[in-house]
Parts: sequence; structure tokens; C-alpha cells
Amino acid sequence: MQKITRNEAALHNSKMRAYYLEKFNHKCVKCGDTERLELDHIIAITEGGDNSESNIQVLCKICNVKKGGKRYAGAEHHSRKNPKQNKYTAYSLRIEPEQLDQLKKLAKENGTSVNHEIRQGIRLVLDHGD
Repeated sequence: MQKITRNEAALHNSKMRAYYLEKFNHKCVKCGDTERLELDHIIAITEGGDNSESNIQVLCKICNVKKGGKRYAGAEHHSRKNPKQNKYTAYSLRIEPEQLDQLKKLAKENGTSVNHEIRQGIRLVLDHGD
């Protein structure tokens, strides 16, 4: 793996920031504000997201704080015109104390959160029908 200096990393980050600001016309994708803009991962790295171009958007500081850990992909995300979005199914689930202890241990081993491990388990069941 090639090592880079702190200055080289800062230059790379500033070029990436300039690229995305230009791509999104220097506007927050949610409210259209042009002040205090930040780059945001639509799906957080900790939730399995990546640094791909399709996972980066520009939000103003206020919208980014309001978003928190939610997935929000700009104005089109909540649009009725895009039926592929918002197909989440509500579910409830009960986790016994012993299971929660196992999930906490697994999350610690994997460096993730308990919620992440629960979502991964649900995905496995939905994908494989186990």
C-alpha cells in the first residue's frame, strides 16, 4: 500500500470536495441552501456504504445534522415519481436478553453496532429464506 503525506491527503480531499460541490451546483440537495455545505455519505461507511460517487451527496450543515444516520438521497428520495424508493417494510422483532448479549459480542468483534448486526441478520434471512 502506497503511503501518502498529510499534505497530499489534504490536497486530494480538497479536490474531491471541489468536484462534488461543482457536481451538485454548490447547493444542498435537500433544501437548496448554498451556505455551510458538507459532503455526506447517503449510506454511512459504518452501515456498509462506500466512497463511490453514487453514495456521495452535498448537504448543508443543518440538513446533514437533521439527517443523522438516516438514508436520504436528495429531493428525489421521497418523490412519488420514483417507485423504487421507500419500499421499506415495517417489522417488529423481539430479542431475548441472551440473544442481545450475543449480538453485542458479535458487534464488538466486528467493530460494528448492534443495530448493524441485526440488519445484517434480517438481510440474510430475506435473501436466503433461512
